[in-house]
This record gives sequence, structure tokens and C-alpha cells, in this order.
Amino acid sequence: MFRQDMRKAFIRARALLEMPRGRACEFKPMGVQGDTFLLKPSDQGTQYIVRVLLLDKAGVDTFIAVSTALSKAGVSPRVVASDDTMIITEHVIGTSCLESVLKGDTATIAAMGALAARLHSCDPSALGDVSTAGDSGLAFWWKKTKPYMRAMPEKLTAFFTKAVEQGLACDVSGPAGAVVLTHGDLNMGNILLPTPATATEGKVEEGEAPKVWLVEAEHVANSRIAGSDIAYLFATWADMMALAGWMPSLNQVFPYPPLIQRQAFARSYLAELGDGSTPSGADVNDFLFQVEVCGERQRVRLMMDSVVMAQGDPAHPIGARVVHFVDHVVRARKLLATAAAGDNGLRARIIVLGCTGVAALMSVDEECMG
Repeated sequence: MFRQDMRKAFIRARALLEMPRGRACEFKPMGVQGDTFLLKPSDQGTQYIVRVLLLDKAGVDTFIAVSTALSKAGVSPRVVASDDTMIITEHVIGTSCLESVLKGDTATIAAMGALAARLHSCDPSALGDVSTAGDSGLAFWWKKTKPYMRAMPEKLTAFFTKAVEQGLACDVSGPAGAVVLTHGDLNMGNILLPTPATATEGKVEEGEAPKVWLVEAEHVANSRIAGSDIAYLFATWADMMALAGWMPSLNQVFPYPPLIQRQAFARSYLAELGDGSTPSGADVNDFLFQVEVCGERQRVRLMMDSVVMAQGDPAHPIGARVVHFVDHVVRARKLLATAAAGDNGLRARIIVLGCTGVAALMSVDEECMG
């Protein structure tokens, strides 16, 4: 935003918050989009995030409705004020929960599960239609990726094209298959762990799970199934493990959140959805398998994102990884069908390693045998 626009946003935000004229405040940009600011009173009072909504009226109404619903559900920080130009929320000081999760902190992982359940428990019909082309299918992501495909192998283009045409529809049962209010970009960068020393919300008593907050609502929709959010979280979690230095072994050649940690997430998620009682091990594992069933679409979406990140360069490490990954994803889909048809041994392996992990391990075994 230009400096004049920033000044207008500052004046408007102060008016919405009914701040006295003499109260000094710092107003500084946050993020890279140029539409979000931190409003920090000099008297160390409550800090606010001011987001200028560069959308049409329908988009503004939807964004405010979604943000307000998430705030009331205890999922996102409190919405303080809004109008047809901006939304103001309370600023919760904290950091991404990534570091804590990668260290294997089960309390934080369980807190993420409960957070996802609270999100998915919001009444999706109360918000009207908040489904867009970017919310429900691969076509939206393919449109963004296609301009970068010129130098990529034809094999990858054909794979993406077929995936978009087929829609990668999945038959998911149980809680994972429920159509709910979903985030659409559920990754650890969007899950905030408040700093206990500075945020009341972050303070916990001994034995309690830490409070976590969900931020960003651009891709929230009420047209997707619950498992799509969780499958996407697990897939991005795996990517973060790889970036953090995860190393393959004889029994696992593809990074994926350890079963015990995914079980902790699922156990907390299912308990929060229900009456609070601990779900059985069988219910937890069935839920994790259903998440795998709807995980293929999320993995393809991330592959498309990776092509964009690599700027369409097949020699780029990220681009090369996507090309290498195609065969695993194709095989994974066949494995899921076989397991769903009654192969319980394969089903158990998929629950442990993730479907793509099993496919990758089988490929390595075949290469060694050959």
C-alpha cells in the first residue's frame, strides 16, 4: 500500500477502535502483501492486527463472517471490530508451533488435534456459501501451475491434467468424510503457539495442553470434507520434516509424521468431536486410514505448489523431486484401493507409513531386487 493508503488505514482503525485522540500508537506493516498492519498502543495495552480487505463486497462479507465464526468458536484470535474496508483482531504474541511439533511434543500435537476439531465443529451452513473455485478442487491450483510447466517433463503435465480431469474423488467414511467448515491451508505455519510470558491465552496449568490459535482464513470453505484439512496438515508436516534434516532408513524412505504422533493428534481430535472420552485404538487407526484415502488430492496440490516454487525448472531440487514423486503417487492410489477392498496387512502398513511412504518403500525394494 502507498503511504497515503497506510495513513487512511491507520485513521480508520483508530476510529473503529474508538481510541482517544491523545493515545499514541505505533502502526507498522506486517507480512509481504502490504495489507496487514500491527497497531501497538504506546501504553502497552492490547495490541491489534489490522487487515485491509482488498476484496469485493461479497468477499469482504464472507471473510468477516468466517473470521467472526472462528473467533467465537475459540479457534482464532478475537475479532474486535470490522467494517466494509477492514477487520481488526486481537494480536496474540507467539510463534508457529512447528519447532515444538518437530521436537515431538505430544501436548502441542494433541492441542492441534483439538483445534482442528473445534474448527470442524463450526456450523458450516451458518455462513452461507463460502465455497470458491480455489476451495474445492485441483483446477484452481492447476491454473496457477500451468504457466510454469513448459520445461517440465510431459509425463508430469499428463499426470496433472489427468488428476484435474478425474478430480481424484475419494470415498471417505466416518468423521474424516464429514462435510465441514475447513481451513484449506492447515499447516503449522498457520497454527500459532502463544508465548506464555506475554499472552494470557498461552499460559497453561501443569498437565494441561497448550492453547493454540489458527490464523489466516483466505481458503476457508464449507464445501470440503474434514479429512482434506488433516491430510494436508500431515503432508506439509512431512515436508517440514524433510527440510529439518529427516533421514531415510531401511524401513522408511519417505518422510511422514510418526504413527505415535498422528495417533496423538487423532485421539485428541476425535475426543474433542465427541463427548471428551478417549476413543479406542481401532477408531483412531480407522480415522488415520480414512485421512490417507483423501490425502492424494492434497499431495497433488502440494506437487503443483512445488512446481511454482521451482519456477518450472526440472533441474531445481524441488522440481526434480516432484518429477521423481509422480510414480509414487500413482502407485499410492492403487494401494489405497487394494487396502480398502480388504487387504488388512496393506492397510496396517499404510496407517504406519502413510500411503505414499508405502509406495516409495516398495519402489526402493524393487530396485534393490532388480
